Amino acid sequence: MSPRLSASPLGDHTRLAVLVALLVLLGVFAGAGWLVIILSLVAMLFLHELGHYLMARWTGMKVSEFFIGFGPRLWSFRRGETEYGVKAIWVGAYVRIVGMNNLDEVEPGDEPRSFRQQSYPRKMLVLTAGSAMHFVIVLVLLFAVLLGDGTILSGRSDADETQNWVLATVSTDSAASAAGLQPGDELISVAGVGRTTFTDFSHLVQQLAGSEVEVVFLRDGVVHTASTRVGERLTAAGAAGIVGLIEGDRILAVEGLESAGAPTYVQVAEYGRDRIGEPLDMTIVDTRTGRPAVVEGATITDLVSPSAAVRGFFGVSADYRADGLGLVQAAGESVRLSALIVRDVV
Repeated sequence: MSPRLSASPLGDHTRLAVLVALLVLLGVFAGAGWLVIILSLVAMLFLHELGHYLMARWTGMKVSEFFIGFGPRLWSFRRGETEYGVKAIWVGAYVRIVGMNNLDEVEPGDEPRSFRQQSYPRKMLVLTAGSAMHFVIVLVLLFAVLLGDGTILSGRSDADETQNWVLATVSTDSAASAAGLQPGDELISVAGVGRTTFTDFSHLVQQLAGSEVEVVFLRDGVVHTASTRVGERLTAAGAAGIVGLIEGDRILAVEGLESAGAPTYVQVAEYGRDRIGEPLDMTIVDTRTGRPAVVEGATITDLVSPSAAVRGFFGVSADYRADGLGLVQAAGESVRLSALIVRDVV
């Protein structure tokens, strides 16, 4: 080990600790997003230079340095003939191969392993290895993703969406929760309409605001049937006529209005017709929090038609359970997609 590298190990460790502390402070004050971006860029730079390094070693060249960053050295160590480390300015990384420049002074014993003494094909292999490493990374990432979900990269068709229509979430105080649905249940039909795409399902529910519907679902291999009333969520027009409420809110109760369950907009309109401008306490599900809340002194100032005032709300989200590909199929698909990327880039 050279004297320069062993002279101040404590100093190296201290500088490295300061760097780590700065990264932690960045994550705390600037947000984790910035920290992820910086670390991702560093990882990309490291892997790029790793490609040059590995190819240089494989072709027999001598690599004297492998550093992340430029400027003052923060921390390093030597293993074999190469010094590895981190420098202060993270705007790049580099691998130093002896004899990269024809004017470099090289020890006589290292001259046969210098870059300038290598054949043209070997030089090209080293120079292009960094870029090639990016394609290897893409290949590995594609393979990993396809093992978990075989459809995510090719887009999801309507046919894909009708498979395994399993519920991921069920909103509280919703038509779905009133019907007894739970996360993990598989929805079979609503109002006699079988499983469709989630977009089509949303359109169907919006048109059924306030309607009693039959829900068929599968739980633990057993088919269940339940009845429920599709909830109502205020549109912009509906919310504009009730001071204190906003678009997306759901009315659960109105002061003085008796109803079995949450009142429909028709009931609220009939009750409020003679109470225009009168403050009323309303219990709602706040669209911003998804939680019940009491709005004191909500005031009905205008009434619009029910079809314009509300849209249906069922209260579920779907968990599409896509199957991953097998090892061989995922590998083949990864190679195919990588080839398409190379073709488009080149």
